[in-house]
This record gives sequence, C-alpha cells and structure tokens, in this order.
Amino acid sequence: MTPRKDWGRSLSHIPKADKLGLIASSTPFITGRPFTLFYDDRIYSSGAVGVGLRLPRRPTSTVNFHGLVPLSDPMKVSKSEGNLIHGLNHSSPSGMLVKALDADLRMAQKEDKFFLGHLRPGPPGGLEVRGSSRGSIALEADHAPSEGEVVQFFYQVPDGPLAALDTLKLESCHEPSFHFLCSTDDDITPDDDNMSERQPVQVFQNRFLVSSENGFVSIERTTTNTIRKCAIPGAVGSLTWADNKLA
Repeated sequence: MTPRKDWGRSLSHIPKADKLGLIASSTPFITGRPFTLFYDDRIYSSGAVGVGLRLPRRPTSTVNFHGLVPLSDPMKVSKSEGNLIHGLNHSSPSGMLVKALDADLRMAQKEDKFFLGHLRPGPPGGLEVRGSSRGSIALEADHAPSEGEVVQFFYQVPDGPLAALDTLKLESCHEPSFHFLCSTDDDITPDDDNMSERQPVQVFQNRFLVSSENGFVSIERTTTNTIRKCAIPGAVGSLTWADNKLA
C-alpha cells in the first residue's frame, strides 16, 4: 500500500464519493515483500486497486466496534496537543485511567489493551500512558481530540473478531454491502473445542467480507475528506447501498 498522504492525493480526484479501503495483510514471511499484489504477469509491493460504484442514492457508511467494553464515564478533553492529551475533566489523564481501572468490576487488567473512544464519528485510538509529571497520555493516532470534545476509556476483550462474524451472520441483510474486518487468521479461527458447533464454511448472503490484521481506512464525503485509519481487532467498516440496478 502507498503512504496515507498518497491515498489522500489520489482519492481527492473523486471528492463526492464515500470511500472504504482495506489495508492488505502483510506478506514478508510468505513472499519476502511487505505487501504483495499480483496484477497480470507482474508482482507489486505497493499500490492500490479499487472498485467504483455509480449508485442512484448515497450508500450508508458505518464503523462498528466489537469487543470494546466501556471502562469509564464520558469525559471532556480539557487540554490536548498533537496526539497528546494533557487533561481530562481538568485532571491527569493517566490518573483518570488508573482510577477507572480501580473502580472496574469486570476485572480489566493493567496489561490489557486500552482505547480512548472519541464520542463522535471516528475510530477510538490506542493508548500509550507516558510517565510524565503531568500524567499525559499519547494516542496511536495523528491527532488527539480537541479541547471540549467528549471521550471515554474502553478496554478490549479477546473475542471481538469472532463476535463481529457472529453479528454479521445473524443480521438479515437484503441489501448488498462491503465489510472490511480488522483481525488476524487466529482471531477468527474458533477453538478446537468449539469447531463442532460452527460450520467449516460460512456463507454471508449479499455481503462481500474480507479481513486484514492491518485494518482499514474510511473517508467520508466531506469538505476535508479526512482519512480515518482503524486497526482495532474486531472493528468492521461497512458500505451498504440500496438493492437497485447499478447505473
């Protein structure tokens, strides 16, 4: 895949479209290349391929997170800079996280993966608690939410990707849709004890479903065309459109 800034330049030529893209699985131990694309008789290590749909109505674009459990009440960002958050509710962010862990009754562990959910469209960001005197936290994202915006701590349970598959299987879907799931092969392979309870081949009607451990990007049709990357296991980016004949 090309760098994210190159995606933005390429996709800026079609600003009036909703875009959803999968970041391909890594292949260094399979082909010796970071990524592998077979096109005609050539092999590429970077680039992108896409499908454009002309639809009579705008599709529905969603991102759902499976396996994230709320760890705190919503909080307001009182100070942030770059990808750093220096204040939550005018208190130390790392102190707020420790307080939420101490009060949690579901037994989240301090070695678990934690996320800060931005309570508006956009994926949560992974947390790295830095040992500064201010107790700041750093996000695995380009930018932290701005002052005054509302956020919430979450932690991750391990069965998110399987829960995502089960949800897609149980939902009735009469409209065609694309679904990009963030997961590894191990994440969506049932335990041996449960193999007898699951079908070896699962069919999802009217859906195109593919997964990658590297996640996906979504770009909504806005004036800024902001690119949002999500690599949280169990997250699903979807595009659904009316079941009409394509133009």
